[in-house]
Amino acid sequence: MNYVKNTAILLIAALATTGCIADDTDSFGQPSSGGGTLPSVTQPNRPTGAFGRSGLLFATTCDVILNEIKTIALTEVTPWGLESDYWMIEESLVMEVEESVGAAEMSDISADSSARDFSETNTQEIGVDEGDVLETDGTRIFRASHNQLDIIDVDTLAVTDSVILPEGTHHLVLHDGQLAVVSDLWQSWDTTHIRVFIVTEDGSVQLQSTETVEGRTVGVRSVNGHLRILLETSNRDQLDFVSPWEDNLTEEEALDHNVEQIERSTIDQWMPRIFLSGVTKSALDCNQIAISDQSPTAQTTTWIATRDIHSDDVTRGQLGIMSRADAMYATANSVHFTTTAWNSDVEWPQQPGPETSVHSFSFNANDTMYYLASGTVPGDTIGQFALNEHGDELRIATTRTVDGISESAVTILTAGDDNTYDVLGEVGGLGLTERIYAVRYIGDLAYIVTFRETDPLYVVDLTDPTQPYAAGELKIPGYSSYLHPIGDGKLLGIGQDADNSGRTRGTQISLFDVSDSSNPLRLDKVDIGGASAAEYDHKAFLWWPAGQFTATADYDGMVTVTRVSELATFAEPVELEYPAPDDCRWWNSTTRALVIGDYIVTIGATHIAKYDSETLRMIASSSYVASGETASATGDNADIATDISEPTMEPMC
Repeated sequence: MNYVKNTAILLIAALATTGCIADDTDSFGQPSSGGGTLPSVTQPNRPTGAFGRSGLLFATTCDVILNEIKTIALTEVTPWGLESDYWMIEESLVMEVEESVGAAEMSDISADSSARDFSETNTQEIGVDEGDVLETDGTRIFRASHNQLDIIDVDTLAVTDSVILPEGTHHLVLHDGQLAVVSDLWQSWDTTHIRVFIVTEDGSVQLQSTETVEGRTVGVRSVNGHLRILLETSNRDQLDFVSPWEDNLTEEEALDHNVEQIERSTIDQWMPRIFLSGVTKSALDCNQIAISDQSPTAQTTTWIATRDIHSDDVTRGQLGIMSRADAMYATANSVHFTTTAWNSDVEWPQQPGPETSVHSFSFNANDTMYYLASGTVPGDTIGQFALNEHGDELRIATTRTVDGISESAVTILTAGDDNTYDVLGEVGGLGLTERIYAVRYIGDLAYIVTFRETDPLYVVDLTDPTQPYAAGELKIPGYSSYLHPIGDGKLLGIGQDADNSGRTRGTQISLFDVSDSSNPLRLDKVDIGGASAAEYDHKAFLWWPAGQFTATADYDGMVTVTRVSELATFAEPVELEYPAPDDCRWWNSTTRALVIGDYIVTIGATHIAKYDSETLRMIASSSYVASGETASATGDNADIATDISEPTMEPMC
């Protein structure tokens, strides 16, 4: 059965480009394992997902864009506005940029950071950093809690500086002595702060700039210090909407008022904003906005902001699409985001289930972004690891419903001349009645884990993009939710063990040999028990090639180190000594483990510990200082200290 979806996008001339997907090295820069084409386990299927022609309107005007937005908004407006969960941006949290501190006045520590080896953030693509709660330069550790940034000296485990942050989810990016903190605030759903600090020799940080942009943070990437932030902005805050409950109106009166607000709106009221030095400006021009008909909405705009953290330049908006965003995938030269929508037009059991749209953008040498292509495929994805660039191809793995039965597929796409993705090939029928739990692409091969009661690991050969096929399959109990290549045709998988009925029994790590793509094998497995953050967040996973070990943090606070002997078998896993009384483990869960020199360092909510990487004996441990007394209100914080709750880092154990 073929499902065809046209993804028409109303675009202006500035978004049109003849760019192509960058021909970057594959994930982890590793060649494919297994060599030539082998007999297929699953015969190649003809493509069942196809993209229609993308209808583009060039050289249009702001009036045309505004009329399109109003038309869509009038179909979505309610007596409560565009959305019922109405939140205004907190004006007290809009921060101003302080005067920049000249880099020449500060000495950064980047020149000394190469003195010893250290682990970095576990990322999907080589050369593309991902914002995380932890960074290190080999000399100091930079850690963000929900409301504080701490700088910790590796040798002494002492906190050398602290900065109060507004409560939120914080994404750290460190590059050559510059530290960016991108904060998605909890108090205001639609607000992101961007701060840049200079790291000094004495272990402190000096604020260089701070900005506020409108929108929630979907993802943060960095290429050599060039931030690329994907934001989703609600388009409700700039219109004077009312609601029956808050304004003592009937629903009819409220609806009439809200309709009038839309009809009288200007184009600027639909653009996301940047707040800078007391000035509010639109982040995008109307000629940087596109409208998609896959799931047209006036409620949200997904857009990309960029910032060079080594420059005094301010954050700038690039391009946006009036759409939601579910996941972000990026390479050194491109950004892609996906949006999944359910199809309610077809009744069960013929209903094909959700559809996923993908929108792609590329960057030129000046870090200016251009629109590349869009399209829609049946099914939904597990997130960023479902996508992969390979030359001028974009691969996407989805789980979909066909005739009432779930199956998974890998579709290979290429951007056409009309900014629409064309299907080169597709292999479907993977994991019938199951859904995807993990995906990893290496060279011309894709490794797909599906699960319901058992864990099939599929090896999909993508060498010929017009005829991909499932080359091999391995069925074992349980599943892997993250796959990590460790070289020599081996993969580590972390997930859950399960019985024959599919009931999970705790964290397990599997060692796979995929050197023969037609015959994948599990060489060994080790059961850790419980649940690990690394099952759901790849940035919490640590593999240290030099020592051939992995360290996984369990939600109960313990860290387990497992060595791999000659990349063939697991040694007995070792639980590291907990650096505080056991009663603390349940609320002071360890968030990360990293390697610095000869040490494994574990970081929790209130404690940090250092272990000998050979003997695994704890060398030193420390609890954080009572940070309410030492944290500095640096620059932006000084103006709004009364609006930020005090840090809660004081040790309780």
